[in-house]
Amino acid sequence: KLKKNDMTDALEVWAFGLASGPLLINSVQELADAILSDGLATTIYVLSLVPMVGHAPVIPLVIDGNANTFTRNDVQRTIMHVLKAFADEGLGGRIIGDNHDGDSRLRLQSLVMMHHTGNVASSYISFDHPWVIFRFPWIEGHGYFGHVMDYMHLVWRLRVNYLTGRMIFCGNEIGPRNLQLAVTLETATNMIAGDLNIKEKQRYAGVLRLSSIDERGNGLATDMVANLWHNEDFRGDAMYWRFVRKFLCIWISSAAVIVKIEMVGYVLGFLLLWRRQNKLANGQTLKENFLSNPTYVDVVLNVNAFILFGILMRDSKSPGEGADVSVTDSAVPWKYDDSVKMVRFDTDRVSSKWSEFMFAFARTALKNVVGFGCMQFFVVLNYILFQVDLEYDLGYAVPPSQRGAPRGPARIDCKLGSGAVDEWRNLTDADITAALRRGATEVLSDARKLRPAVGEGALPEVDELLAEKLLPDGSKKTVLERELTIAGLAGPGGE
Repeated sequence: KLKKNDMTDALEVWAFGLASGPLLINSVQELADAILSDGLATTIYVLSLVPMVGHAPVIPLVIDGNANTFTRNDVQRTIMHVLKAFADEGLGGRIIGDNHDGDSRLRLQSLVMMHHTGNVASSYISFDHPWVIFRFPWIEGHGYFGHVMDYMHLVWRLRVNYLTGRMIFCGNEIGPRNLQLAVTLETATNMIAGDLNIKEKQRYAGVLRLSSIDERGNGLATDMVANLWHNEDFRGDAMYWRFVRKFLCIWISSAAVIVKIEMVGYVLGFLLLWRRQNKLANGQTLKENFLSNPTYVDVVLNVNAFILFGILMRDSKSPGEGADVSVTDSAVPWKYDDSVKMVRFDTDRVSSKWSEFMFAFARTALKNVVGFGCMQFFVVLNYILFQVDLEYDLGYAVPPSQRGAPRGPARIDCKLGSGAVDEWRNLTDADITAALRRGATEVLSDARKLRPAVGEGALPEVDELLAEKLLPDGSKKTVLERELTIAGLAGPGGE
């Protein structure tokens, strides 16, 4: 591509699509050497800014085409440079966290930053409960920063895990064969044929139907989960999809915060009960009768992050200019002015699904083509940014699009998520602990209505379940002090 150098006005030739990124080319030989040494990009990664404002456009910040060869250190460096760039503009602390799709390197970044040994950071957002094992560290020069796995990608995987085959939950077989049998017995369901097709891995609408909820977490007229529960043979399956439904509703529903915390208790209680009873049973293994370990860890990380974001809203924010940082009470580590107070937390927007919409939009560059090239993506990306400029900077209307920028400032809803902040600020530690306990108690109540297991230990009491460890001893990572600061970094265009 020909590009004009803004400093010299000279035209330059740049090559896009190399695994090492865009490259200035001075000769055909340079291009050939770069292709042979670096290879071509096979994957495009996008880092976008998602405002906690209803219907606001999502702004792409970093576009990286590579051969899927980046490392956890690359992720760390990119995030810190973005935080530095915002801090340089006086917006330090405004980015509260990172959301990702479950890539192993992104998961490792989350674990390193939120589940490490020692108190390396100067301060943490944490909660004293055996089921809240992660912490948000203080990033020097920025503020508290958390990581969370995307709920949409996770429920895709929860559906695939279920469809993989036969599993045993508390002595009861669960799996797609039971749903197929339920249909033959004329059990009312919401399913369509493709919902049980394991080859269709990204089927969010299928997850909603199997969970018997709509895209806002409201129950469907036909409640498949409740109908399965009426047959003792299918109660294990009903519990599984009740677990998925509660997990989703934590993020997509408008339920009260205290109810969502109870859902967190149910989700974690379900998983810990499943693991516990599996280990007590003869001949059962977690590999064959439980979620894949990455999926399990991501669910734990996800719902832990929900609690921690709530504590962040309730107890502390990034200190703004003129803030009183002399407060030493550990319960209130920072006192600050209203200019940086978190006023909205719309949980539905805590997702990387916006990048998926962007990729879907990019695929429209060519007809009947699933993939797209780097240059094609940049063309479509520039169109998206052009839409944003027209609508939000200049006020011009553009044709509506399901995947483009939302139409106009009139669609912005600043009230979405504001109520959640107020609810969190009215909750005490005791309220949160009690809600988690109620969720765990509900799981045990449901499990005691299953067909009695043969060859498994008795179900635990709630205190025994609450004492179960989410992750094994020795699972904590190591973080370096220099990874918890933006000092010394240069923002875009910096020295």
